[in-house]
Amino acid sequence: MTTSSGTPGAFPPPPQAQPFPSHQGQAPVPPGTNTVAILAMVFAFVFSPVGIVLGFVGRAQTKRTGQKGRTLATVAVILGFVFLALSVLAIVLVGVRGAKMVDRDSVESQISQQFAANGLGTPDSVTCPGDLKAEVGETMTCTVRGETNVEVGLRVTSVSGNTALFDIEPK
Repeated sequence: MTTSSGTPGAFPPPPQAQPFPSHQGQAPVPPGTNTVAILAMVFAFVFSPVGIVLGFVGRAQTKRTGQKGRTLATVAVILGFVFLALSVLAIVLVGVRGAKMVDRDSVESQISQQFAANGLGTPDSVTCPGDLKAEVGETMTCTVRGETNVEVGLRVTSVSGNTALFDIEPK
């Protein structure tokens, strides 16, 4: 093999490396918005606990890498907490309001009617401690005042829709 200089067996000089542009003191910024921040925003609406976690991860990644999306991740965390709080509140309200009750006035009125219907006379008053929970097996004690005062026990025997049936027995 001969070179361009005509010297046999010599190799050509290596190509000169081109210098890279200088970015002294600057780390390259990855293009686009951080994927975890985007996912955090989606999950903040779909399943807020996951949105919260991804939001914090996205914030950390954008801080470390310089990617776009830090604000998006922050908003996802805030929305995640808001939706989580609203979900907990809804569950609590449904739990509290979901229990069917027979109001105290209705229970007292039914006891009075049962006393009259069974020939025991109409009581002067009936006093119950509160509403009766419309759940089979639930019990309560009420006081019937008339010629004599007597305590009666109530026990819910069945519940159908908005109707609760209960037994009344003297104590």
